[in-house]
Amino acid sequence: MQVVTFDNKPAVIQYNADGTYYYNTEIKEVEFSTENGETDGKTKTEKKWQAEQYTIQNPITKANVKRTVILEHWDKDEQEKLINEYNSVALGVITEQEDIEKVTKAYTDFLKQRDELVKKTEEDLKNTNLQ
Repeated sequence: MQVVTFDNKPAVIQYNADGTYYYNTEIKEVEFSTENGETDGKTKTEKKWQAEQYTIQNPITKANVKRTVILEHWDKDEQEKLINEYNSVALGVITEQEDIEKVTKAYTDFLKQRDELVKKTEEDLKNTNLQ
């Protein structure tokens, strides 16, 4: 994911010439101030648009967009580690109270953040024709 600036408001889904797509989220209008030293030295303000942009590989589906967003935040190894550690707590392998609390908090935080990302992505995509 990267933050990208546009002159005009971008679409949520944009086709990219290389066969991939861009998913633009958190789209907002922003003001940029620049000093115009060449003419009068006054500050010039321009309105532009910014978005967090993800590159989506084909096929362009809602499931693929959500998968890409999640993997941008936590790769598969990170997700597996969180799940394995949580299962170790659930099965009694990890027994130290401090470790139990640490693992449980990390996994719960992951689930909450993941759920928020999925909900935001679903909301962004509801007005698209993606299946």
